[in-house]
Formats: sequence, structure tokens, C-alpha cells
Amino acid sequence: MGNEQKNREAVNQTDAEASDHRDGSNVGVQAWPWLGKVRGPFVAPCSAFVLLLAASAVIAPSSVAMHSLNNLLYFGSILGLVALGQFIVIIVGGIDLSVAPTITLSGILFAKVVGDSGLGVFTATAVVLGASLMIGLLNGLSVTVLRVTPLIATLSVGALAMGVAYSEGGTGVQVAVPDSVSHFLTNRTFFGAISVPTVAWLAATLGVAWLLRFTVVGRRFVATGASAPAARALGIRVEAYKVAGYMSCAFFAGLTGIVLAAVALQPGISLGDPYLLPSLVAVIVGGAPFGGGIGSAIATAIGALFWTQLSALALSFNASYSIQLILEAVVLAGAVALYNAGAVTFWLRAALRKFTVLPRPFSQVGKG
Repeated sequence: MGNEQKNREAVNQTDAEASDHRDGSNVGVQAWPWLGKVRGPFVAPCSAFVLLLAASAVIAPSSVAMHSLNNLLYFGSILGLVALGQFIVIIVGGIDLSVAPTITLSGILFAKVVGDSGLGVFTATAVVLGASLMIGLLNGLSVTVLRVTPLIATLSVGALAMGVAYSEGGTGVQVAVPDSVSHFLTNRTFFGAISVPTVAWLAATLGVAWLLRFTVVGRRFVATGASAPAARALGIRVEAYKVAGYMSCAFFAGLTGIVLAAVALQPGISLGDPYLLPSLVAVIVGGAPFGGGIGSAIATAIGALFWTQLSALALSFNASYSIQLILEAVVLAGAVALYNAGAVTFWLRAALRKFTVLPRPFSQVGKG
């Protein structure tokens, strides 16, 4: 009886090994135990970012020099702010195509208020963020109350915001952002490398990651995107969380507009145009599915750094704007195809099959 039980256990174990061998979920773990821990939302963006940095060091060494890495962190943080807002909208099952007009309007309003009226930086910031939140509220109400699809709703509200931006600065803002404000947002650094926008981006990213992971409100955000009917059945106010998601996205777009106004000094009508598609690329590279649900704010931040470095690499070859648009489309399509880390780990483990000797099927049957 004892030998029979041992044989049965051995058959079950080797059947499981054979199943793992077929689906690649345990390939190489016997030889490299750490490989079993290579999983989660960070694998795909981290792998892509590290590979990109390695390729950049070979193809264009200047793109990974210290000053280039400082620029990567600064401009990556600007894109990261937009992407973080886009990430919040996507995890609740939406999408926001009004971020570019929101950035433009925010930058123009900030320059005019802080330059023309002399009300001060804090008042100008409050005005800009208030206007941005109104845009987000219009987006959210259009989707939840009027039942307009997110694509159409955010495009319509974006057109409205762009119309206001044209009325305020269609021919360009004549008043520049004060040098003190520009210096604070562009040249003020901590430890010689970390700028004020970078600190704000890192703090916001970690805050959103903590909120989604460890708070009831955050889990309700995730539940709303994962399944709105199920969340509604649990008593979650789905519409309120969707509106909050759109307002959060507009808030971060407004912050981005303020920073870009300080960079441009005299922001123009195309201030936010370069940030719509890259913000989506960063979110999808970070592993958040378009359908909503679970995602990672930190992985989205890595996705923003990935796209910023890819753009810098393209610019080092004097690539035209059309080439950059093609890159955006290719990366977005590829990220959607491999939107989670599971696909990356599967192929990593499958590749190691050639270098790993697994126990032969039924090799332990009859032993003991």
C-alpha cells in the first residue's frame, strides 16, 4: 500500500511537471529558482526599458550620457504626469483624448494669469487646476450621465477646451512666464539631478500606487474598471468613481500644462499636442489593459521613461516628426499585443528550455 501511494504521488508530480513543460510556466525553475519569481506588472516595462538603454549605449552612446539621463528624468516626469492621469482613467474603463487640449489651455491660462494679472503663482495655479477639473468633470458627466462613449465625449470636450485656448492665445501668448517661476520649475534641483517636476511626479506616482493597493477607495476604482455591473451590485457608486477618474486625469494634465508653460515661457496653441499618444503608449507599455481593471502606476512611470528614451534615441539620428509618429504607432501596437508581464515571462522561460534539463516524465515512478 505504501509503494502504491508513493507511485501515485510520483505520477501526479510528474504529470504536473509535464503540464508546466507544455505551458512554459515552470520552465527553468529547477535550474534557476529565482526565475519562478520573475513575474508581475514590472517585468515587461522594466525589461523593455533596460533593453532600450543597452541598445542606446551601443547605437548612440551620447543618448545615455549623464546630461542625457538628466533630461530623460526631467522630460520623462512631464510625460509621466500625463500618463498617470491617463492610467487612472483607463483602469476605470475609460480613455481621455482631451489631455492635449487640456494641457494647452492650462499652459496658456497659467502664463496669462501669472504674467498679466499679477495675482501670484499660487492663485494662477489654483485657477488653472480649477479649470482643468471642470474639463474633467465635463468628461465624466458626458460619459456617465449622457451615456456618450468615452472617445466621442472626450474628443468633444477637448474641442471645447481648444476653442477656449484659441480665444485666449490663438496668436500666441504675449506675456512670458516670470523668470523666477521658470527657474523654479526647470532649473531648481535636489541632489543636483532631481527637478521639482520630477519630485512631484514621483510623489504622485507612489501616492496613486499606494491608494490603489492599500485603500478601500483604490480597490473600488479597480473594481469599477474590472466589472462595472459587479461593482454596482456590491453597492459601489460606479458613476462617481468614473467621474473622479476623468477629473484626476484632467488635474494631472493641468499640472503638466503649468510645467510646460514654464519651459516654453510663452506657450503656444500646440503646447500639448505631443503628449496625447505618448501618454497612451506609456500606460499600455506599463501593462494596463484598455478594458479597465488592474494596473500599476509604477509600471506606467517606467513606460513613460521608456517612451522618452525612445524619442531621444530617434532624435539622436535626426529622425523627422513623421518617423516619430510611426514609432508611436508601432510601440503602441506592440504594447497592446504584449500588454502584461505574463507574456514576457512565458517567452523568457520558454527560451530557457533549451538550456535546462527537466526531469524525464515518470522518472520517479516505482522509486522508494
